[in-house]
Amino acid sequence: MKHLRLLHILFLFLSVLCATATAVGQAINLDSLSKSLQIDKQNSTKKVDGLLMMAKHWQEQRKDPLRAMQYANIATLLADKLKYTKGVSEGFFVMATCYENMGTRSKALEYYQLSAKYYQVLADQIPKLAKCYRAIGNIYYSFGDYKEALQYHLEAKKAYEKAEDNKGIAASYSNIGIVQSALGDVESALESYEKTIELAKQTNEMKSIGIAYNNIATAHEKQEKYTLALEYYERALTIFKELNEKASFANTLVGVGDVYRKQEKLNDAMKKYVEARDIQEKEGDNEAMCYTLMGLGDILLSMNRPEKAIEYYQKSLATAKSLGIKETVRDNYQRVAKLYEKLGQIALAYQNYKAYKAYHDSIYNDSRLSLVAELQVRYKTDLHMQEVKKQRDLNEAINAEKNRQAEDFTLGIRNRNFIIIGAIVFLALSLIFLYLINNGRNQIRMANHQLQHQNTEINAQKEEIEEQRQTVERTLHKLNDSIQYAKTIQDAILPSPQRMKKVLGEHFVIYKAKDIVSGDFYWLSQIENKTFIALVDCTGHGVSGGFMSMIGNALLSEIINQEKVHSPADALEMLNDSVSNLIENRVQHIAIGMEVALCVIEPSEEEGKTKVTFSGAKRPLFVLEKPVNSHERQEINEIKGDREPIGFAVGGERHYQNVELLLDKGSLLYMCSDGFADQANKANKRFGTPRLKKVIEEFSDRHLFEQHKALEKMLNEFQNGSAQRDDITLIGIRV
Repeated sequence: MKHLRLLHILFLFLSVLCATATAVGQAINLDSLSKSLQIDKQNSTKKVDGLLMMAKHWQEQRKDPLRAMQYANIATLLADKLKYTKGVSEGFFVMATCYENMGTRSKALEYYQLSAKYYQVLADQIPKLAKCYRAIGNIYYSFGDYKEALQYHLEAKKAYEKAEDNKGIAASYSNIGIVQSALGDVESALESYEKTIELAKQTNEMKSIGIAYNNIATAHEKQEKYTLALEYYERALTIFKELNEKASFANTLVGVGDVYRKQEKLNDAMKKYVEARDIQEKEGDNEAMCYTLMGLGDILLSMNRPEKAIEYYQKSLATAKSLGIKETVRDNYQRVAKLYEKLGQIALAYQNYKAYKAYHDSIYNDSRLSLVAELQVRYKTDLHMQEVKKQRDLNEAINAEKNRQAEDFTLGIRNRNFIIIGAIVFLALSLIFLYLINNGRNQIRMANHQLQHQNTEINAQKEEIEEQRQTVERTLHKLNDSIQYAKTIQDAILPSPQRMKKVLGEHFVIYKAKDIVSGDFYWLSQIENKTFIALVDCTGHGVSGGFMSMIGNALLSEIINQEKVHSPADALEMLNDSVSNLIENRVQHIAIGMEVALCVIEPSEEEGKTKVTFSGAKRPLFVLEKPVNSHERQEINEIKGDREPIGFAVGGERHYQNVELLLDKGSLLYMCSDGFADQANKANKRFGTPRLKKVIEEFSDRHLFEQHKALEKMLNEFQNGSAQRDDITLIGIRV
């Protein structure tokens, strides 16, 4: 991620250059503004705007955050007194920016949130509200609070959408992607980066597209998909080269070097780092170069060239010292100290460690000094505001006395009128009250009579309802007993865990019915040296699916065990004929059918190999071959079944294909119904087949027993209490 940080630094550097170019033209106006503010004794919104202009000047042009905060603080307090909401929000924003520049991020967060609170009530300040949300999101990200960061970046996107600011929307998607990647949701991050590219293309923001490609490459690098990462880095390099963005080009080269380094292609990594360093040196981008030099030292250390590594660390150290980048100075001293210690040069190791400790303590002390500076600003501001408050309190006391005298005179007249009106109202209310009492007594007598009659009817209805409730409960109890009995029967036709273990060896089965009885079932048979395993997803679930599962189980046993049809494709064709005859002869106009994955596993003549023959009716087989290197992780090979299901329609022949595989022993097979992938969470978002495949790949280096527990845990966490949509079956087998 180092190269991304450098791109961000470059962006800030260009902003400062642009600001400096206009500083000379503004100097005279700001000097005259400062004099006019000292002369102006009246408090007005114009004065607030002038104070804010001075604050922004000291913050942006002269980089004096303490003085900027002093102006912003006075402007904010004055704006609050004048109820000038826009001035208050802008003042808080400037103060937040100053705190952030001083490294006091917790205080910056507080003031950004105050600024956002005031901007929320200003309909014409939506873009500035979006900037607040974006800044808050960035601070939460720096704190490592990724959930809060994501929430604020989403709010920023909404605000930019409301303002119809496509450039801001694109930037928000980029920030959202970075946070999603940090949360480990790389797939969502990639979707966000693609949206950034789509919006940037509309406004022809090629540099934004290049940075998005960089982010996508980094995401793939995080997934260890190095081929894809290099492809996107190359796209970014092409754009930066066309735009002549040499600094961005160099930092992207560092990203390519990072990938080569992780692939242990150290010579290739070295070339990219050296090329990046040469560009940075030529462009005078010393800040980026000090990171690149440190990276070169790391590569040389990996190449077992410690003396050369120390040389590059010291070059990086000297550059960082000249720029005052204490963190990089500290990190270089730490690396050199460890390297000397490894080389047995204890004196030099101790000397560099002392320097490391000194810089480490200095960075800590700097953060404390910024807090002291903050207190000084508050003290100076409070002195000024005490004078403002004294004058305001005096004016308020004079106005209060005048108002009190006027109110006393008006109150005397009002009291007399209230007494007269009150007497009239009291008399009228008394007459109305007497009338209502008399009328109410008559109504109560009538109501009592009606209530007695209604009570008699209600008691009779209660007895009838109670009888109906008891009847319904008895019926439900019998129905539940019947369904539980059906479940017992269905469990009996499934192969027992003991038989599964004896025939298959290392395996797992995740089997979750939606409604007690399941429309999914799995079937196992062993004939001579051949093992037949099938996973079947029948029409519907509950009782109807359970009946179909028993029919399917019986038909498979008849076709394979009795008819001796040992080709998976031929077995599926016979199964389809049997189910189609059932539909045609007995249950027309009802959609009945099933989806099937059927495998035959048998020893191969080639030593150390296992032969697997697969045929599928709309159900796939996932295959993870045993890796050559135990530290590597293979990608899933999805073998799709034929597109025709079993049954559902009458007429016409259906043909299914066999796929033969020759696998190393220890390879993994997975069969599943669609229930796992179709399961939704509380946000109604499906788990999805791509995510299921990715999870299986991540867990593939574990024992299947541990995979079983991890998959069930992930499914439960994803559901988080949401209802199960369909029957779920997933089987894993190590051949």
